[in-house]
Amino acid sequence: MFKKINQKIEKLFDQNSAPSVTVQTLPDVQNGFQIVNNNQMLENLSYIFSNEIDHISLSHLFSQLSSYFEIGFLLRKREEPNLYIVKDAFFFSKKIIEVKSFKPIKLPTPALFAILITKGAAFLNHFGMSKADSGKKMISYLIPISENYTVVVITPTAEPWAKLKVESLQKTFMKINFSL
Repeated sequence: MFKKINQKIEKLFDQNSAPSVTVQTLPDVQNGFQIVNNNQMLENLSYIFSNEIDHISLSHLFSQLSSYFEIGFLLRKREEPNLYIVKDAFFFSKKIIEVKSFKPIKLPTPALFAILITKGAAFLNHFGMSKADSGKKMISYLIPISENYTVVVITPTAEPWAKLKVESLQKTFMKINFSL
């Protein structure tokens, strides 16, 4: 009985009975694929926005970040010290229309283009968006881009990869002339 089952299994794997298949060699297949480096694409934004940035192009530049980060806030400094209001925001690739409903937030004043890191939940709770980080895994990155504007991006991406992405964003910002 075992002999018959064994013979049937051998017939299934018999190479002579396998249909002929055309196989492409690996180098030919590789030519069809391209390696995508999102960090490099992020740095390329500085070429698009290489001229002096005004308020309209700043909003457009900020909207481009929604392709790289899950949540983002463009904050403008008010007259009061360290108090910022939300000028623009995105949430999982969608622009948030009602940014005026967000209450002002007090932020530290680091050096220009310095990166500050905090838990995403703390930042999102301030804006009533705590459900966006129910697993408490998101991290917020704050980068001042001019004397009056600061960008905060939030992502659940693990630290080694997020750090590379945020450093790439920092390099991009440093190449752009923000005279706002």
